[in-house]
Amino acid sequence: MTPSYEKAVAKYYKTLRICHVPLVSWAQFHFNLQTKFAEIQAQWSEKEHLYTHLVEHQKVVLVTNPDLTIVYVSANIQELTGYKPSEVLGKTPKMFQGPMTLPHSRERIRKALAAQRPICETVLNYKKDGSVYACEIELYPKFTAKGVLSHYLALEKIAS
Repeated sequence: MTPSYEKAVAKYYKTLRICHVPLVSWAQFHFNLQTKFAEIQAQWSEKEHLYTHLVEHQKVVLVTNPDLTIVYVSANIQELTGYKPSEVLGKTPKMFQGPMTLPHSRERIRKALAAQRPICETVLNYKKDGSVYACEIELYPKFTAKGVLSHYLALEKIAS
């Protein structure tokens, strides 16, 4: 290889925004993800299998407290919405709604939340870039062993 070729390749690679992450970092990230979900889930009377939802069913996992503040979101939310998890935590799922989100869809979800019952609904949501997508949402209230509402679990994916 010629020195000019090597310089050109080096110059090209410097323009790429590639972040090298050691395998240990991925393991730590994955461990932290599971740990946070496990801490939240420890309060629930019925447990969920995070791996099944994330990997086998390709769904985004989103957990809110009873006031609908997002307390946990899986990293794959960025693929679905364009938002990083850090941009979503502490906000409400209403951040994904907009003018094309149908009022009757919102009303059905609102009634299910008020009744603390599960619901599956397809809604028109908005990505970070403003584009609209049909989102299939499975929403489950999660209760403590004493029957007290502790969280809502939402499983989301692009509607087919």
